[in-house]
Amino acid sequence: MKTFFAFIDDAGAYRQFRNPRFAARNPYFIKACVLFSAERWKSLAGYQRQLLKKYTGQSLCEIKWNHLWKLRLRDVKKQSISYDTSEKFLKLVSFDAAHKYADELMQILPELAAKVVCTVTPNCVFTDPISEKNIERMHLQDLMQRIEMEVACQDPANGLALLFCDQMSGEEGEVDLKEKYHELYCSGDFISPYDHIMDSVSFLSSHQSCGIQLADFVAGAFNGFLRGYDISEKIFSLRIYAHLRRRVYGQELGYGIVDVPKRPDCRRHLEEKFNTNFARYSIAAADDIPF
Repeated sequence: MKTFFAFIDDAGAYRQFRNPRFAARNPYFIKACVLFSAERWKSLAGYQRQLLKKYTGQSLCEIKWNHLWKLRLRDVKKQSISYDTSEKFLKLVSFDAAHKYADELMQILPELAAKVVCTVTPNCVFTDPISEKNIERMHLQDLMQRIEMEVACQDPANGLALLFCDQMSGEEGEVDLKEKYHELYCSGDFISPYDHIMDSVSFLSSHQSCGIQLADFVAGAFNGFLRGYDISEKIFSLRIYAHLRRRVYGQELGYGIVDVPKRPDCRRHLEEKFNTNFARYSIAAADDIPF
């Protein structure tokens, strides 16, 4: 039996009622999933620990994608920043070190033979007042479907994926998603039955999980790509784009990039974003990190 791990984290924000100011500050809400064979997890864990020690001198801290933005403001823009309790270690980490950590961490995707799936709600064009709870459910359901289909393709007879999500801010949200997950697993949707995913989903603390941390970087880079940051586009092109889940003929929309919920204007918006020549990008080691 071939076992897979699917690590899921998010970027951006969503609210049921979104005024223009909120949509401008948070044009996208994204869930990113990094799926790979469980036998490759040790490679990721060892590599991530090595990089963390190399660039921070510590082993228990966690560099998040949004830390890069803060460090860039401090070191490049020369602005004053504040640190949360869990971020005190950043006082001893340079932007250059965090930049290199992020870039090198993303380079492990080929070794993992990873498949990436990103679900996205474009607040910049989607205006319906769907509740936060239902949007979370929709994202989870779309990820469940794509993970099930990908594992079934790679190992039809015996493949099995275990799903791990980043912890949510409230226990109520996790309980609701666990119930929704189990309901879909038992009752099915257009996939019935779900034969290639575990019957429950787990929530992990990101600072204790290298897989969740990798998903955080993928989600953050994809968010920056959609927002049009030039360097983000380069990172997405070079580090992530090749690993998106695709249809046999190469189509990524609906397969590795999924609009949530399904609306014609959301799909057109994403089609415009992916109507680009990714091969035109190049990046040098001294280039800035994207945000």
